[in-house]
Amino acid sequence: MDINIKKIFALFFVFYNFNALNAQAVENETPENFKNKLYKIMFQQRSANGKFAAFKKVYEKNNDTLVLIDATHRNAVIWQEGPVSNFYFTSNNILFYQKKNEIISYDVQSKTSESWKDIIQWQYLEQERIFVLLQKTSQNSAVLIIDEKGKLLEKIDKGQNFKVFDNRILVTSESAGTYVLTEYVNRQNKVLYHNQNKIIYLLNVSDKGVLFKEDLGDKKSDISYVDKASKKKISLSDQWKHQVDQVETFFVDDSEKILLKTVIPNENYKKEFIDIWYGNAKDLRTKHYDKSVIQAVVVWDIKENSAIELKTDKCTAFFALGNNPKLLCLDEFKYENYTGANIPFAAFSYDLKTNKYHQIGDIGSRMFTDQKGQYILAKKSSVWELYDLHNGEVKEIMGSQADDAVFSEDSKSILFEELGHIKIYDIAKSQMRSLPTGNGYSTEIVNASRSNFGGNIHLKKSTVNLQKPVVIKLTHPENYSTGLSVLYRNKIIEIERKIPQRINTVKWNKDVSQLAYTVEDLNLPSQLRVYNLSKAAKITYDSNLSDPIARKIRSEIYTYHNAEGKTLHGVLIYPVDFDETKKYPMIVNIYENQSKLRNQFLMDGFAGSTDAFNIRYYLKRGYFVFLPDIIFDARGTGWSALDAVESGVEALRTNTAVDFDKLALIGFSHGGYETNFIATQSKLFKTYLAGGGNSDLMRSYFSFNYNFRKPFNFQFENGQYKINKPFKDAKELYIRNSPIYFAEQVNAPILLWAGMKDQNIYWEQTMEFYLGLKRNDKKVIALFYPEEAHGFQKAPSKLDIFKRVSDWMDYHLKEIKTDWIDKMYEER
Repeated sequence: MDINIKKIFALFFVFYNFNALNAQAVENETPENFKNKLYKIMFQQRSANGKFAAFKKVYEKNNDTLVLIDATHRNAVIWQEGPVSNFYFTSNNILFYQKKNEIISYDVQSKTSESWKDIIQWQYLEQERIFVLLQKTSQNSAVLIIDEKGKLLEKIDKGQNFKVFDNRILVTSESAGTYVLTEYVNRQNKVLYHNQNKIIYLLNVSDKGVLFKEDLGDKKSDISYVDKASKKKISLSDQWKHQVDQVETFFVDDSEKILLKTVIPNENYKKEFIDIWYGNAKDLRTKHYDKSVIQAVVVWDIKENSAIELKTDKCTAFFALGNNPKLLCLDEFKYENYTGANIPFAAFSYDLKTNKYHQIGDIGSRMFTDQKGQYILAKKSSVWELYDLHNGEVKEIMGSQADDAVFSEDSKSILFEELGHIKIYDIAKSQMRSLPTGNGYSTEIVNASRSNFGGNIHLKKSTVNLQKPVVIKLTHPENYSTGLSVLYRNKIIEIERKIPQRINTVKWNKDVSQLAYTVEDLNLPSQLRVYNLSKAAKITYDSNLSDPIARKIRSEIYTYHNAEGKTLHGVLIYPVDFDETKKYPMIVNIYENQSKLRNQFLMDGFAGSTDAFNIRYYLKRGYFVFLPDIIFDARGTGWSALDAVESGVEALRTNTAVDFDKLALIGFSHGGYETNFIATQSKLFKTYLAGGGNSDLMRSYFSFNYNFRKPFNFQFENGQYKINKPFKDAKELYIRNSPIYFAEQVNAPILLWAGMKDQNIYWEQTMEFYLGLKRNDKKVIALFYPEEAHGFQKAPSKLDIFKRVSDWMDYHLKEIKTDWIDKMYEER
């Protein structure tokens, strides 16, 4: 089978002479039309006194331009520098930033600067108000600790490395063959350990001791722990026979024990000539793990210097949620059926004092935990359940429809992000109260601290400090207007009234008394706005003021209904320099919900919601662009997409400037599938363009997806395709929504493309549709890129597909001839 596909692929490329075309298309420089010149404002920070702000200009290929502005006046740029990587404003209004291997401090008030050269690593400890720098010259290496004014507090010569753990700095250094481990905390420096073994990696630290990996020579290493009080060292190898290469470590049980998660050699492993797949297998994801190693979970009692390897037959995942004696253990495969539904996990707690498991029960697969690691919050069968790991109690929380939740930092409350409300649940009292935030607006707590424990498992530590303002972003799910509020002292304070523009990145200072956020619209480049709790929000910087196109961009929102009577919206964007006396061709760009793009600024270059398609590029060249919504229903993914798109196009008939004889439809990924299907049924479009899309739903349903590492049927039964039935119960529905079964009905030329490393939507789906069209003598060209996957990453490939899509649009909608497309129409 592989040989046949390769032959077809090779013949196809020779037939269309694409190898030569690729060489011609990839130029040394990107043509002017495709260059990115516009930027977004990101990574913004404000000075402590609020008078200054700094941000990065983020372009398509780089984000290393730092801009410093006077925030008290609009567009008052003080300077801009590049290339700059990290930067920080300190509590005394000094801006520290990095240019290559140089750290510069700039006093924004006195306009004086100081610098440190040959810096290869640095970090800011905001709470401690200090910086740590690793400086390496040809003569020496040293770790420097300086305060926010640049004053040297500590210098550790021969410093090799440092690592920051909360407010602690661990430093390794070497002198005369002796390796030294030093801790700097509370402005004091203390040697914890010295030995002739090189310290390879700093792993963890607690109040009681420090954990590190050291080199024993002869390609051997060990995990060692040093008690801070006694300076006594113990090594894991004394209690456990395996050498550890990569490891996650957690202090537990009041730092008297350490949980280590690693992999060890599989002593029973032998390479087989056959791979056996069982029909009752629930752990198919592990089929693609390295079988020469196995997971190992070890509890190292550093007080008793003993180690226990936990068995993984009961649980497949172990989590230390806090420095306490209880672990969370999950069997993630017990109920797995690969349908994509919210499959629960079997959950246990493991008591480190008794070395016994306690059954928690079945728990929802979207889990949240608090700062202390005492609680697990999960939604099961649409009801939130709160599990107390300390006492084993479980309680239901009624009255919330939210999908996400945030614990207060003190673990006393839970905040639920609801539509139109923030609901706050008092854990001790089991009471819920509601604070209105804006009727019809979804809520998002943007200054919550969120960290993921679980890898493939949705287990997040999600917390916010209720003693400080809680920043809430509001978004309307239909018109996509946005707003910004804060919850402070049990009141909702409106910062930015609901506006039709899009509020993007929001940043805040340490006490959340100052905000800096960006606002944009379809024709409004990023604006930087600032807010103090005591003052109204104001605009302090407008980006891309020299852009001649943005303010010429005009759009309309159309509201219409599909055949089922459902309300849909579409965004019609007008050509630049629109002349109402003329007619213009129109490109319809589809995915699912496209009207949400109504207030997203149109960047230039290769940026776009659809691969190979930049809206601004086509507006400048005299095209309308229409972005219709698609919703799915019982008719199936393809038929409901066809109805939604055609209903949207028909709603535009009153616009006499649209040339309805010159319409193109383009989509990528799921939009590529939708385009493929619509091409088999519609007569509205003069041409079609589809990238990385499915064509055979039955084949896709019964495939193993190597991107998600599981059977792909989940996307149909409970995922993006929203068929919501297994194939056995809806065979006709799957077939009726598969483009390949209607390839003979395509009545307009179609351009297909795919990356041959695509494991998201397997690239042979595109090959299959191409072959179906070819067999039925349809006008088709397929482009296959051997080194690309689902979304193109390599510059030559991106440029090539952008140019070919542009050529295709011009050829079929503007009758601008191109040799490589002419070949499709030649008699052979």
